[in-house]
Order: sequence, then structure tokens, then C-alpha cells
Amino acid sequence: MVDIIKRQGRAKLKVDLLQMRKMDIFEEIDQPEVVYHMTDRENLESIMESRKIKSFNDYLTFFFTNEEQAPLYIELSGALTGRHYYGTDGIPKTAPPLIVEDTVVLKLVPQKKEKLEWYREVIDGTKSGYETVMTPDIQPLWDEFNNCRVVHYGDFQFDVEKVEIIELADIYKNLSDDMAKVIEKIKKD
Repeated sequence: MVDIIKRQGRAKLKVDLLQMRKMDIFEEIDQPEVVYHMTDRENLESIMESRKIKSFNDYLTFFFTNEEQAPLYIELSGALTGRHYYGTDGIPKTAPPLIVEDTVVLKLVPQKKEKLEWYREVIDGTKSGYETVMTPDIQPLWDEFNNCRVVHYGDFQFDVEKVEIIELADIYKNLSDDMAKVIEKIKKD
């Protein structure tokens, strides 16, 4: 994957948009009307001041189109215990554990219409280390999970007047029965 990353300037590594569009894990989609973004409560002030969600080092920003999917992502990624990931330098890293009570989910409406900047990240659960989780009763929720995880290319500007702040703890309290069963199964496996 390193070969698709182009160095641009000193501060950031940027995934080339044309290369990203060729990758089989991204599928171009129409711009969602609403997206949800998880963040630490301490980031709220700077996010609201800047009126945008800033992209990471590779210029991609991840969102959900349904807030109920956030807990499923948290469980699958191991965020509660400290998610493992590879930095843009290729070195394995561990994120600090996510603290549900200190995390909020922002409901955001795009500020403007953007072309070519919205993608769906598609992960085949049968090939990505989730094989033990993929039982017939979970497959429909996995498909829904794939459909609701979206990627924005570059910084995402939102309408600050329409922002809603949702406590992540409240999302966990109000999970549907189906989602609660899936999360419980993942915890056991």
C-alpha cells in the first residue's frame, strides 16, 4: 500500500485521488445528506471554530451515515482496549483506549455539494480476519455496516448551524436488539 502514497510537501503524506479511486476497498458514492463523526469531547471547541473535520495524514476522513454503527466499529477495531494500526510511516502503533464517556458523535450536514470526494470503504468480512464473526444471522448487519462507513477525500466542511452533538454513551444505551446481539457475539469471539 506504500506505493500508492505520494509525498507532497513536508508535513503530510497524501493518497493520490486517482490511485485511491482504483483501489478495490473504495467505491465512489453520492454525497450523503448527513454524516456522523466520532471525536473526543476535548476536540469539540476546535472543530466548531474551524467549521471542518480535518483529514488525517493521508487526506482521508472517515464517517458513518448511521450513528448506531459507531459501537460496531468500536468493537471490530478494538478501540476500547487500544486499536492497533499502521502509521503512514508503516510502523505499527497502538491508539490510546477509547473512553465512551469522553466521546461524542457529531451529526453533520455538508456545507456544500462536492463531486468526486465521497467514497464507501468496503471490507469483505470473509477475507479480513472477521471470518469467525460472519455467521448467516450477522451477514445482513455486516452489509449494513459496509454501506454506512463512508470516506471523504480532504477536509470536510459542515454547516455549523445544523450540528447535533450526541453522547456515545447514549448511542450504546439505545442500541437496537439486533445490534446489541451482534456486539455481544463479537465480544465473546
